[in-house]
Amino acid sequence: MISAILLCIGQTKRREVPSALLQLNAKTMVRHSIDELLKSGVGEIIVVTTDYQKEIETEVRKYFDSLVRFEKIKFVPHLGRVSEVKALQSGVTALDKASTAFFISHADYSLLENKDYSLLLKYFVKTEQKIARARFKNTPCYPFLISKKLQGEILMEPSTQKDLEFLFRKYADQLAWLETSSRRGLMATREILSDEPNLLDRQNFIF
Repeated sequence: MISAILLCIGQTKRREVPSALLQLNAKTMVRHSIDELLKSGVGEIIVVTTDYQKEIETEVRKYFDSLVRFEKIKFVPHLGRVSEVKALQSGVTALDKASTAFFISHADYSLLENKDYSLLLKYFVKTEQKIARARFKNTPCYPFLISKKLQGEILMEPSTQKDLEFLFRKYADQLAWLETSSRRGLMATREILSDEPNLLDRQNFIF
């Protein structure tokens, strides 16, 4: 089974609100993220949150509670701000035993198009590497896919590390890059969300 860990731990720079609840085309970023992940066919989604766990879970339940697929969504709350590494470790700990690999993404990033999920997964299986990640013109994209074989090593990493880049440094020889034609998921998306919260429309957003 393929799982997904969705990190909802970011806040905008100008407003003390979670970026996961910012709206794009009348739909919150966390809804966009979960929609895309469900379309990709993942067996479960682990949603890691911080102080805004109640608001984020309420938002998700509002749209998915009446659906059978809501059973695929689990929430892992944290009190206070946490590092990306600590949030990832919490998500990894909550993975189903049947999971063989998992996507990692942020709710405040735009995600890849659904077709790119399939391509990334096929590429992951074909290359037999432990990490697969897409990039657009040499710019890394979210999400990326990790073998559950790295679960133990991830849990042993110091949770004080700032971000997840250690994964790509430490496992550079086990990383497969997939060139994509999609501009969605570009790293720059987070800066747009943080600095220009009023520009969340399709013309200004990176797709």
